[in-house]
Amino acid sequence: MQPPPAPSSALATSDAGASAHDPRVVDSGDGDAPYLNGGTWASCANGFRATSSPERDLIRLGMLCGPYHGMRRVGEAWTGSIGPGTLARSHTVDARKGQCFRVFAVADQHVRGLALRALLPDGKPIAEVTTTERWAALGSDGAWCVAHDTAVVVRIESSSGSGSYSAQAWLLP
Repeated sequence: MQPPPAPSSALATSDAGASAHDPRVVDSGDGDAPYLNGGTWASCANGFRATSSPERDLIRLGMLCGPYHGMRRVGEAWTGSIGPGTLARSHTVDARKGQCFRVFAVADQHVRGLALRALLPDGKPIAEVTTTERWAALGSDGAWCVAHDTAVVVRIESSSGSGSYSAQAWLLP
């Protein structure tokens, strides 16, 4: 009988198309790699509809998907205004090696599509998602993780319409 293959040291949980050998994206190191995407990670927001202010809807979306997976909010929510093209906003998350995140964002009723991107300082993408809704989960199918201590830039854009938004990073401790 042959021993089972060694577990992979890298897991591509990124929406940006990183491969399993991509050093930018790693598992949490605790053997839970398959747990970080798919299943309830992808379905936790099924049926969610943004119906109120971005701030209230962000709380509802975060509570649907964060605590169930053991995640906690990182800092205060980000708020601002976005529009298509040049009116995008960037926020920074200080990430430590092996930490895994999701970012949830909700815009007001004047925004009809969101694009969220997590970028390394050199501009290389870690995760990205584009929706036709006024809300999005960066890491649409699960958490995305970092391979080393770094500042991650989260970029929030509208693909259609202008308005206010609220967004927040969540961490898997």
